[in-house]
Amino acid sequence: MSNSVKFLTKLGLYDEGFITEHTNMLVCDKNDEGIYGVGNFVYTYALVNKVGMSIGEYAHFDRYCYPKNKFSLDDMIEMLKGWDGKTEPPAGWIKYKGRKGEYTPEEAK
Repeated sequence: MSNSVKFLTKLGLYDEGFITEHTNMLVCDKNDEGIYGVGNFVYTYALVNKVGMSIGEYAHFDRYCYPKNKFSLDDMIEMLKGWDGKTEPPAGWIKYKGRKGEYTPEEAK
């Protein structure tokens, strides 16, 4: 699955190689809790956090999905730059999937 990934913060060679070769990530950054970034899915872009390996395959803890028909990759990069990878990201997401189950923004309230 080799793809072109933009790294906002320099990662180690292993992490950069793994992300480039084995994930659907488009843009990545890093904080004290690990790698987070923008993932590319069929109908959505997603802000994801704690990207890495889990039982031999790509995994992430939290995924906030944004519809591609309303958000461009440039929009997502700007949101990523303003997101710390720890808290709920900027408005506009339509579904959360991850360690806390699945829900919409309305269900989160």
